[in-house]
Amino acid sequence: MQFAGESNVMSVQNFDFIAFSFARMQLRGRDVNLDNITGNMNATSKKWFQNRYNFYLSEFKDQSVKA
Repeated sequence: MQFAGESNVMSVQNFDFIAFSFARMQLRGRDVNLDNITGNMNATSKKWFQNRYNFYLSEFKDQSVKA
């Protein structure tokens, strides 16, 4: 999976949405296994996905503390 070029903009948006969704599920108590989710990704894509997942998880935790 490569994220370069205009043709892959939708792929980036889709994977960002998936990272967002799994982070919300984790915060709501669902068991999320990132190794299973990213198991078939190449190393670059896996790192990108994990970074986005961690970003959203941190954002959601910050929001819940402020609420």
